[in-house]
Amino acid sequence: MNGFKTVRQRGIASFTERKSVFTGFIAPILDEKEALAFIREISARNDTAT
Repeated sequence: MNGFKTVRQRGIASFTERKSVFTGFIAPILDEKEALAFIREISARNDTAT
């Protein structure tokens, strides 16, 4: 891979559609290890996350 774009800082956004709440999380990630750690962190904080 020659290069890629990422975000500068963590963020969170959510919206409600037909009584369901959808939440998205974003974070700067440099490799697969960081990505997996971020997913574990979000899953641990949000027991309803799928």
